Amino acid sequence: MGEINYNGLTFAYDPTMDDLTISGKTPSKRCYIIDTSKLCMYYMDGEKMKRHSPARPADQYVMYRAITTTAALSATQLNCHGVYEIS
Repeated sequence: MGEINYNGLTFAYDPTMDDLTISGKTPSKRCYIIDTSKLCMYYMDGEKMKRHSPARPADQYVMYRAITTTAALSATQLNCHGVYEIS
C-alpha cells in the first residue's frame, strides 16, 4: 500500500489493526490517529533497560539474557488523538 499524505501529514498503515476486533465491529472501516508528540514515558528509578542474567539450567547448554523496563505511559494532551469510523 502506498503512502497517504494529507496537509503535510503522512499516514502509516499498520496491518496489526486489521486483525483486532472490538465489540464485533469491522476494524477495516476505522482510522486511528495518534499524536506521538503528546505521549511520553516516565521510567521507574533504576528500572530502565535493566539487564538480567538468570542461572543456566544444569542439564542444558544455554545462556539466558534479558532486558526489561518498567514505565508508565502518560499524555500531555488527550484531545488530539482520535478513532474515525465509516458507518
